Amino acid sequence: MKPTILAMRGARLSAALCAGTAIIAAMSPAMLCATPVIPEESVSISQDASHVVRVGYTLGEGDNEEAAIVTVDFETNVTGTAEGPWASIGSANFRNVGGDVNKVVLPGARTIVWRPNRDWPDRYITGGNFRARVKAWAKTCPPDYMVCDLAIPGARYFYTDADALPGGIESDEYRKDMLLMRKIPAANVTWRMGSPENEKGRDAGYTNEVTHLVTLKSDYYIGVFPVTRWQHSRIYGESVANVVNPCNPRTGISYNGLRYGASSQSAHGLNGGVWPLDTTVAVGSTMHKLREITGLPTFDLPTSAQWEFACRAGTSSALNSGKELLATGTGADANLMEIAWYAYNSPAVGEPLSVGQKKPNNWGLYDMIGLVHELCLDWYCIFTHDSTMDPEVGAADGQVRFARGGARNSAAAACRSAYSTKSTAPSETYVRSGTDLEILGYRVKCSAVIP
Repeated sequence: MKPTILAMRGARLSAALCAGTAIIAAMSPAMLCATPVIPEESVSISQDASHVVRVGYTLGEGDNEEAAIVTVDFETNVTGTAEGPWASIGSANFRNVGGDVNKVVLPGARTIVWRPNRDWPDRYITGGNFRARVKAWAKTCPPDYMVCDLAIPGARYFYTDADALPGGIESDEYRKDMLLMRKIPAANVTWRMGSPENEKGRDAGYTNEVTHLVTLKSDYYIGVFPVTRWQHSRIYGESVANVVNPCNPRTGISYNGLRYGASSQSAHGLNGGVWPLDTTVAVGSTMHKLREITGLPTFDLPTSAQWEFACRAGTSSALNSGKELLATGTGADANLMEIAWYAYNSPAVGEPLSVGQKKPNNWGLYDMIGLVHELCLDWYCIFTHDSTMDPEVGAADGQVRFARGGARNSAAAACRSAYSTKSTAPSETYVRSGTDLEILGYRVKCSAVIP
């Protein structure tokens, strides 16, 4: 999290307002690109007879009037002294906060509204010191979570942590109308992609797991879940009334359908015009429609390197939980079963298998391993030990794209962070021969710079 300015104002609620304190957070050189300001003297807090809390503030000062993302935290102090110690009441306890907060806010006088009795039933703030901490975030350094409302074009919301999400991350809203994205701290990070040759589960034929150093250029947002059936229908503006198993991952997709719609790759632009030669997407494609709905022109599939970095979440083990495989076939593996659906523990074909039921990784991403193979942006290739810079990683052309993560029918060895396989031809969907088991899905990413 990288807030650029922090302003606070304390109060004894249902009593007189206390003096406020302003704090300017330390800024790294990368953060100096924009510095939105909330003057400390502009922050006020009050509570009326119906227990509604209102926080007033002004965004911008003098010549510095930048639009910014604004968040709030509420703190309590049982000692009754201005010096503290102060402690947050926890973002899960003010999820219904509204007004000019958790979104991009234009400069000027603004108001945040919170009804504590709704978050804390039968509990009111009636005494003791209490204060609000208001943060302004540069749009180049947004908070960790972004939510795009697929039912309301252009509606985007930002949260500092998963506990702040209205309804909680367990709500099906984040598998339906709300596309939940997590910021990945990747800017200028160099890390080891691939796996050591002695990693359990790595077959001698897995030559595309050669270890090599990758440097990622920038932070990015990536989906907390694979895109679901409901969300895919929303993106296309279709009725969701009759979507079967709406929280299942959307499968039966193709690379061309996601990026080129009815067009073929060869018909899109000059020289084939396909990524990485051309980053545009065709009108009518899934990505084009998603970009239109969200107002974010950088939505796309992740590259294989972006996918693996997000999957690992700082781990170097075979599994993104920090653990190693216990087995390599289709039998029981306790370490794998806690994070993934795979050949041993998946329900029968045709039964509901919602996203987000297993444990997430350290960055709160679900189903990166198992459930469905996830289609990536770049051409499938065999890596060498040479260092590389993403997203210009990989071959300039090829026949098929990367698919990552393993699927519900995969053996344990294919459900490791380093494992990758080939997708089908870009124009084809992946349906396992002889069954209706569709096992190729997708997860989306976008830039962490907000327009």
